[in-house]
Amino acid sequence: MFRKFYVGLLAGLLSLGLFGCGPRLNLDKVALDSTAKGRDVRILRDKWGVPHIFGNTDADTAFGLAYAHAEDDFATLEECLLMGRGKLASEKGADLAPIDYAVALFKVWEKVAANYEKDLSPETRRLCEAYAEGVNYYAVLHPGKVTRPDVFPETGKDVVVGFMLKAPMFFGLDGVIRGLMNDTPKPPAPPKVTRTASAARDFFMRGAEEIGSNMVAVAAGRSADGKTRIDINSGSSAICGKE
Repeated sequence: MFRKFYVGLLAGLLSLGLFGCGPRLNLDKVALDSTAKGRDVRILRDKWGVPHIFGNTDADTAFGLAYAHAEDDFATLEECLLMGRGKLASEKGADLAPIDYAVALFKVWEKVAANYEKDLSPETRRLCEAYAEGVNYYAVLHPGKVTRPDVFPETGKDVVVGFMLKAPMFFGLDGVIRGLMNDTPKPPAPPKVTRTASAARDFFMRGAEEIGSNMVAVAAGRSADGKTRIDINSGSSAICGKE
């Protein structure tokens, strides 16, 4: 009798999600299926796996781009959501607490909430929201890839917050905050880099293992015209200068 009682109680707790279950993925699959069906977009991958996205509208293309990004690197997209929500350190460790601190310090969510509709055009908001929908659609179709369901759903505001936080980090803001949190009176000044190709190359290659943002190289054997190409962001463009 008592065994039946406890077995029944345990079954009830499990059915209510009160025992042994973490947060659930709060996404409406039916609604996202409907949204996806309404998007006129194709993702075509070439023989090397590079996605080419074709959409009827910019928003359709943004949806497809997000889905392709999720296919290739969902973990990074989820990490960006954690960063924007100020929860990065809870997943990645205390070393990233300065970024979480910046989310609160600069009141990014308060500013986005107050200015999202006022400062951004409807077209820009549609792009941000379509991108978020693409990420959400991938997540609801691949729940096994989701490690932090509590940060979903992604919204257009999450996309804007991500840009707000990422841009200052390119200029070392996280290092400044880390120095303050470590009671360092004055963060060390960044090394001065001259704009000559050789000096820039020496500087970047000295820390090559830490420099890898937004760089793509195509070997001659993988280009239609047999030429080698490199596409990198402006922060590293001096490497390709002429001596």
